[in-house]
Amino acid sequence: MAEYKCPKCGSENIQKCEVIYMSGTVSHSSTTTLGRYEATTEGSSSTDLAQAVAPPAEQDTSWLAVIIFGFLAYCFLDASLIVSAILGAIAFLLGKSSVDASEYNDKIYPKEYDRWRHSYICHRCGNRFLIR
Repeated sequence: MAEYKCPKCGSENIQKCEVIYMSGTVSHSSTTTLGRYEATTEGSSSTDLAQAVAPPAEQDTSWLAVIIFGFLAYCFLDASLIVSAILGAIAFLLGKSSVDASEYNDKIYPKEYDRWRHSYICHRCGNRFLIR
């Protein structure tokens, strides 16, 4: 069996970032009932260490907002050219941002996530490194 050690300090006290994240993050849900009404609260909490080694996140896209602002820009064409131009510019910028986010999610995110899945952290010196 291969020996796994921190390449910086040589400590064997290392742990996979994915395991730290999973063991330090807890999901919770609570339902409160008041007569006929019911409210559910959901969330998660993480230790500081789990947050520090969290996986990369996919970027959000705003395609629905692009459609809404584009439609509003079209609707205001007859009423106010300035308002229509502003709404159209917002739709264009949101569209550009969504295209960039989609490209990141398709091309960069999978590589970053794979890198995260092979990342380890040394509990002695704090070094973060890859083992493949």
